[in-house]
Amino acid sequence: MKKHLISFLIFFMGFGNMLCHNSISISFPDDPSTLDTVLMDQEGSIMASSSIYEGLVRITKDGKVVPGMAEKWEVNGNKITFHIKKDMYWSDGRTPITADDFYFTFKRVLDPSSAAPYSYLADFIKNAKSFREGKIKDFTQVGVKLLDKYRLLIEIIYSKEDPVSDFDKQAFGFVTFTPINESYYKKNKKD
Repeated sequence: MKKHLISFLIFFMGFGNMLCHNSISISFPDDPSTLDTVLMDQEGSIMASSSIYEGLVRITKDGKVVPGMAEKWEVNGNKITFHIKKDMYWSDGRTPITADDFYFTFKRVLDPSSAAPYSYLADFIKNAKSFREGKIKDFTQVGVKLLDKYRLLIEIIYSKEDPVSDFDKQAFGFVTFTPINESYYKKNKKD
C-alpha cells in the first residue's frame, strides 16, 4: 500500500504542475543564497531576483533598453534624468516607490562596507569607483542626485564626444540596482 501511495504522489507531483494553468516552474542552476540584490553573487540568486524585481530600465531579448520602473529618461550630455513611475507601491500597497529608493540603492551598493559583488558595474558613474574604494567618503560627491520625489539624475564620467550609450543604460536594468526601501531595510537589517 505504501509503495502505491508513494508512486501516486511521485506521479501527481511530476504531472500535477502540467495540469495547473495558473503556475509557473523555473529551474535555477543553484539555490538562491539571498534575495538581497546588493549582496547576491551567484546565478540562482540573480535569476530568482530578476524574476521578482525590476530596475529603472528593462532589457529586451534583442538587447534594447526600454522603460522599467522609470517611465522615461532624458539624456543631456553626460547626465541621465530618470522619471520614476508614480503609480508603483511597495508590497504593503501604501508606500510609494520613489527616486529616494533608487538613491538609497546606489548608496548601499557603492558603500565599501557592503562589499557588493557587482558594485564595479557602476564605475561609469561620476566618482562611484572612488567612493566604493573608500578614496572619497562623501556620497554627495558621487554622480547620483535626487532632483525630487520622482526624478533621479545620474552623471556619467564620459564627455560630449563619448555620449551615454545603450550599454551604460543597460546597467540600470541589472538586479543589483533595483530599488530598496530604506526604512524597511534599516528596520529589518541583521547586523
